[in-house]
Amino acid sequence: MGIQTVAVHSDVDSNSLHVKLADQAVCVGTAPTADSYLRADRILDAEAREGYRLSKQEAASSFADDRMLVEKFIDNPRHIEVQVLADKHGNALYLNERECSIQRRNQKVEHPITECITGIDIVQQMIRVAHGHKLNISQDQVPLNGWAFESRVYAEDPYKALASPLSAGFIVTSSPMEMGSVVILALDTMRDALDHYVIRGVTNNIPLLRDIVEEKRFRSGNITTKYLPETYPEGFKGAQLNEKEQDTVIGFAVALHARKIARAKIFTNQTRQRSTHIDPYTVSYRFIVELPTEEGEAKQRHEVVAQFGANENELKVTVDGRTVDVSGNMNLAQSTLTLEVNKKPVTTQIVAKRAGEITVLYKGTPFKIKVLPEQANVNVKVGDMVSEGQELVVMEAMKMQNSLHAGKPERSRQST
Repeated sequence: MGIQTVAVHSDVDSNSLHVKLADQAVCVGTAPTADSYLRADRILDAEAREGYRLSKQEAASSFADDRMLVEKFIDNPRHIEVQVLADKHGNALYLNERECSIQRRNQKVEHPITECITGIDIVQQMIRVAHGHKLNISQDQVPLNGWAFESRVYAEDPYKALASPLSAGFIVTSSPMEMGSVVILALDTMRDALDHYVIRGVTNNIPLLRDIVEEKRFRSGNITTKYLPETYPEGFKGAQLNEKEQDTVIGFAVALHARKIARAKIFTNQTRQRSTHIDPYTVSYRFIVELPTEEGEAKQRHEVVAQFGANENELKVTVDGRTVDVSGNMNLAQSTLTLEVNKKPVTTQIVAKRAGEITVLYKGTPFKIKVLPEQANVNVKVGDMVSEGQELVVMEAMKMQNSLHAGKPERSRQST
């Protein structure tokens, strides 16, 4: 299991199998068990002295109390905390429990969760009893109302290190059906909160948190302190999309891109040449779309067609022959966009946009999507020396050929 072990033995057992297999071996006495294996002082001095010293120092530093408790080793545990309050007058009460099995680096006591389901200001109560006051509530006055979840957002890279700060508060309800409904509602609320959480310029752990709140095992409650390494044995790779979810991402990314192109073709207060004007909302837009892939995998290319419906905020997008209906307020000035994709709500954020590329957040994970015109003939390759005015690429849009030329002499670079 990768656990460093220390074997204790008597002098006559020095060649025993367990001694040979252990990382370290310590003789604790002579052959009689009373002088070796039953000598607790010698054994502790051998599986615990250094660890005990370090543990006492850590406890004193963190909690100003270096007293140690010996606990039974549990191989596959859950980390459950119980919030208690007590005064100097012999009064004590508990505020139910918290599930902290996948809490970040085994940190303690996320009291806001308990405050959410009890309505009790724990810090205020602690200040009162520290001042010498009696607790002003009794055990039967402690309410338990609903479920609470907490996600702690950190400026850390979840793709490099798994450290999920997520805790849960518990409730006792009248029936399992009711309990299940309340839990799902609380998790859905957390999911929506993470989708609307806007952070720019700082790497953060929201992608991991967002993935966890919809992960099947987590939602079933089947979690232990080993949840993260068991759920993500090769590390967190971001949200893994099935075909339907890929179509969703492509659908709203292309819809946003097509809308931007169409709006760019509208000229306000245009009065001349009305007869030759083509309404950009009545034509089809054809694209080749590439989704990001794992390193070493072949790029996925999708043929996509976008057509506007009744207005600029309704589009039918066809992805490799599959239809995706997208509607909603697509104003890119908004920090978050809530759209309907095939009549289901989807929240996204536009992280970055540049020519031929848009980066969107979906399920908390950023996806850099290339959206290119269906026809694009590139006439140079990376490393070629080009001269001023040389034709670089010909793109087809709305059945018209558009030629792009070099503005000055330079070496051709990787296109973006």
